[in-house]
Amino acid sequence: MKLPTHWRLCAALTVPVCAAEGAVTLEFAFAQGTAFIAPNSTAEIPLYLRETVTGSDSSILLTEQGVAAVGVRVTRTSPAGPEAALFAAGGGIVPSTDGFADLSDPLFGPLIINSPDRTSTAMLLFGSSFTQGVMGSVEGPGIRTILLGRVRISVGAVEGQATVFTAGDFADDSSDTITWRSFDVLDDRIRPGVLEVVVTPAPGAGLALGLGLLGLRSARRRG
Repeated sequence: MKLPTHWRLCAALTVPVCAAEGAVTLEFAFAQGTAFIAPNSTAEIPLYLRETVTGSDSSILLTEQGVAAVGVRVTRTSPAGPEAALFAAGGGIVPSTDGFADLSDPLFGPLIINSPDRTSTAMLLFGSSFTQGVMGSVEGPGIRTILLGRVRISVGAVEGQATVFTAGDFADDSSDTITWRSFDVLDDRIRPGVLEVVVTPAPGAGLALGLGLLGLRSARRRG
């Protein structure tokens, strides 16, 4: 994929100017770095496009009036064993309608691609407004996030099993995440996001086991 224009220009400028450009960070980010899911169950983890601005740089999302489209692919990157977590059987991702067109839109509805082996899910979203792009919301000083959807992950019965998922570019051979105002392609500027899924005992399982052992000991004393 061809580098954005400002990156090509950066090579011809001085180092301090290029360093200032790097003060704007874009990344795909899960709601948490590690998700604990009870055995044999499914959880939905929010996925965002996050922009962090530091120093004197300006927000790309504000300057460009948001994004017109966003493409993201979430892939299981480790491990590959039979007990590893998978995307839910009914679909690996639920697209956000917070500024994006929904599934009922025949022209701009989201494109969702789920791999048959449930190890990959991809989504291409289009803005629902013809007057501005999707700008998201402020989450803190210099931080703006756009909710892309909720990733649906199912786990097995082996407690302690850990599986890693990575959110990255929708496709290497296409331009997928585009700003509203200037139609700049952001694909090469977005850092991947990483999520670790760990199978954990269901809430109260330890308490139930403890109560069961206590009852067994009491029965033995009475016997």
